[in-house]
Amino acid sequence: RQRTRLRGELSTDDVKDTLVQLGYQPLLQGESGRVTADVSWPGPPAADFLGLASGQVQMRIKDGALLDVEPGSGRVLGMLSVASLPRRLALDFRDVFDEGLSFEILEGNFTLESGEAYTCNLGLQGAVADLGIVGRTSMRDENYDQLAVVRPHVSNVLALGGAVVGGPGVGAAMLLISRIFRKPLSQIGESYYEIQGSWEEPQIDKVQRIDVDTTRFSNCESLLPEVLPEVVLVPLPDAQPVVPDPAPGSDAGDTT
Repeated sequence: RQRTRLRGELSTDDVKDTLVQLGYQPLLQGESGRVTADVSWPGPPAADFLGLASGQVQMRIKDGALLDVEPGSGRVLGMLSVASLPRRLALDFRDVFDEGLSFEILEGNFTLESGEAYTCNLGLQGAVADLGIVGRTSMRDENYDQLAVVRPHVSNVLALGGAVVGGPGVGAAMLLISRIFRKPLSQIGESYYEIQGSWEEPQIDKVQRIDVDTTRFSNCESLLPEVLPEVVLVPLPDAQPVVPDPAPGSDAGDTT
C-alpha cells in the first residue's frame, strides 16, 4: 500500500512576496517567516495532498501586519483564518483595525488528521491587541469551525508575555484562551468571535463568553494545564467537555 511522507522547512525574509510566489493572496506581510511540516498521506505525491494529510505543521512570522484583502479575490491560505478578522473586528475596534493589524509575532501549531487541521495556540501578539484562535479548519472541505479571543491593549494590568505564566513556550494565545475558564478580573475587555463557514466567505460572529462552545478545546488537554493547571477537560458521552469546580479559595472554575 503506497503512502507518501513529506518533511520540510520553508524560511523567508519577505512573507508577502513568498505568498505571491506560491500563488496565494498576500494576506499578510512579515520581515521573516518559518514554516516546518512533517505530514503523510495515502497514495502518491499530489498537488492537493493537504486534503488527505495527517501530521504536524508549525509556523512563526515576525514583525509584520495582516493586510486588507478583498474576500474571493484569489487563492486563500486557509489555515490562517486570523487574516479574515480585521475587516470584521473593525466594527468593534475601529481605531485598532482601520489600516490593518500590525504584529510582533504570529505563530501557531497545527495537528492534521486526514485533512482536518486543529490548533490550540494560533496567536498574534501585537502592539495594540493580542489574538488567540482555537479550533478546526478543513483542508479538504475548505471551511472553518474556530473561536477567536481578542484583547485590545487598553491597559497593562494583565501583561500577556510568555514569562507571565508557563514560560516562553506558552505565548499570548493560550493565555488569552485560558481566560475563558477563569472568572473575569476587573473586566479586562476580551471579546469572543465564532469563525465558521467557507474560506472564501467566513462568517465571523461575536459571542458572549458564557456562550463559548468548549467542544473546540477537546484537542487541547495537553496545552491547557501549562497555563491553567487546575482545569482538566473531561469529555462526556456527548463529547461536551466540562470544567471541574474550583478548589476552595481558588478564583478559577467558571464553567462554560
